[in-house]
Amino acid sequence: MQLKRRLKAVLPEQDQPEESMASTISLLPEKHFLCSLCRDIFTSPVTIPCGHSFCLSCLSHYWTRHQSKYCPHCKRLFTDKPDLSVNRILAEVSHNYRTARPQKPPDEEMVIDVEQMIQERLQKIERLKYSLELQKNSYLREVRESQKVFSALVHAMEKNHKAVVDAIEERQREEDKKVETLVKEIEQEIQELRKETTEPEPQIPVNSDQSDDTKQVTVNIVPTICPSEMKDWSKVTIETDPCVGVTRRALADIMEKIKVEVNRLSKSELKRIEKYTVDVNLSAKTAHPFLSVSDDRKQVRHTDKLQEVPDNPKRFDRVANVLAKESLSSGRLVLASRRAAPSPVQSWVSKLIDPLYFSSPDLRDRDSPAFLWTELNSQGRHSQLQASQLIYTSKDQ
Repeated sequence: MQLKRRLKAVLPEQDQPEESMASTISLLPEKHFLCSLCRDIFTSPVTIPCGHSFCLSCLSHYWTRHQSKYCPHCKRLFTDKPDLSVNRILAEVSHNYRTARPQKPPDEEMVIDVEQMIQERLQKIERLKYSLELQKNSYLREVRESQKVFSALVHAMEKNHKAVVDAIEERQREEDKKVETLVKEIEQEIQELRKETTEPEPQIPVNSDQSDDTKQVTVNIVPTICPSEMKDWSKVTIETDPCVGVTRRALADIMEKIKVEVNRLSKSELKRIEKYTVDVNLSAKTAHPFLSVSDDRKQVRHTDKLQEVPDNPKRFDRVANVLAKESLSSGRLVLASRRAAPSPVQSWVSKLIDPLYFSSPDLRDRDSPAFLWTELNSQGRHSQLQASQLIYTSKDQ
């Protein structure tokens, strides 16, 4: 009888193992059941020789994408593809955790004061009107600036055009005068030649000794001119197209003035939007192994070789990208980067990238951080970027 009572006392405890296990599992931290690739609870988990576990589909896609078999967590390389058998125990525990974890309570119906809703909308209207006034002032300022710039540009072009025309006309007058002088010289020589041919030819008597009788013979003397006294006109030429390049050089001068004006406007624009500057700090734990983030987390450099970096599920592993710690939602983004000049002796140059309207995607972090990347220079090499100036303005402004 005592044995039967003890069995009855034990049997009820054996009837509740699943419920007690589920309640115990639900108390464990969720990170023990998360796949580091999809960041969700394991589905058909597999454990590879290094001891790390992943979802079967996640690991298969990862190896297919990278075309090499290594652990995404510890980077251990496997010469042969490991046998991907589902870890039944881990799969069952993960399933129990998924079903036992506390569910989020359903959203309760929110009761909002109607008057509060009205006030919020009235305030929004006032903000929109104020933003519209700021926008109008910006438009007027831009119109005045454009009128000033283009008026000066038109004046400079007209001035340069007049200078080009005056230079061409002056050159033409000089050539006309030169040709006129040459023509007069040639005509003078022609007159001298004609004068020589129209004068009577002198005759010289000559005695003949053929007989005793004296016979007188006259000899005509042909006038001649020494060649050294005459000019060799075959070597005298004039340029038939003397204005080649005049217009091009004038246009090049105008283009140089335009370039100076564009640089001035860029600096002015940068000063106007500097009040929206956000101090960006790069997140080293998200940087691709090819990228090196400076200690002050303001600069990123492409190293051209993989670095030994600690594993992190937020780290980029396919493209050379890096995230910033600061989070931006949506709006108008201007990236004013500083990159190395082509030559070591040249100073750093500042580059203002055109404004971009964007909406931050959910890349690796739920906070949607700012997304930065390296640039390629003219030689196809990644250049260093300084992320100290990330200018952000909202759409309402």
